Amino acid sequence: LKLGCDCLGAIEYLDVHMNTMDGDLVTIEKAICIHEEDAGLLWKHMDFRTERTEVRRNRKLVISTICTVGNYDYALYWYLYLDGTIEFETKATGVINTVACVPGQPGKYGREVLPGVVGQIHQHIFCARLDMSIDGDQNSVVECNCSLEDPAEDPYGNAFYETETVLARESAGARRANPETNRYWKVVNPSKLNYAGTAVGYKLEPSHAITPFIRTDSYSGKRAGFVQNHLWVSAFDPEERYPAGEYMNHSSGKGGIADFLAQDRPIENTDVVLWHVFGLHHP
Repeated sequence: LKLGCDCLGAIEYLDVHMNTMDGDLVTIEKAICIHEEDAGLLWKHMDFRTERTEVRRNRKLVISTICTVGNYDYALYWYLYLDGTIEFETKATGVINTVACVPGQPGKYGREVLPGVVGQIHQHIFCARLDMSIDGDQNSVVECNCSLEDPAEDPYGNAFYETETVLARESAGARRANPETNRYWKVVNPSKLNYAGTAVGYKLEPSHAITPFIRTDSYSGKRAGFVQNHLWVSAFDPEERYPAGEYMNHSSGKGGIADFLAQDRPIENTDVVLWHVFGLHHP
């Protein structure tokens, strides 16, 4: 990472030590960047009775790195905000993969980006392993969905409410986003209450849920079975580290997140791990 381009301002760099394919040690200097940025408006209100205005600026601590995978470069950012919000952003940059075509005839699987040059339609799908610890390890995952009120109970037709469902076992821990109900999930600690008397927690918003266009019985579909859901919830196990298993290249698809959840362990009021799947569709 270079000062003045990849990162700006007052910066702390961290080196990273990794192994090569042969097991030798390699050091990547300045592989991780930590700095602060202005983040716009945090809070503002004008009281129309007194005409008094209050405003607060926001800042974020940015922890970033950039990984090159083939022709793509993925810029990975964790943002820590003053109000406690934690955000993750991935920027896909680099150079698209291309093939040749008869000019003007790209075929149905790609887009012609230059005369005679095709970029294939594809997807980028990521999975974040989130080892949760909300005020301790005794956590529960709650799924929240909104519904319209029954017309018999709502003559004005503008009432709606939220239903909360605790995911009790891993057999219930494979979930998909649902924009029709504004579905989201929250991780709570039932034994720790806030000032309102409800359990403290963090909300997970599936803001970039993606529908995978891959057959589940294909080689890629078996090896990357985690893409079939937007959230997986498992009981913590330090050996369960990767959603596609330890060695997914040429694998049969075994040893991944679906096998973790097949154990059907309790995931209520215990140490849980969230596997959040997100990405972008690249036509």
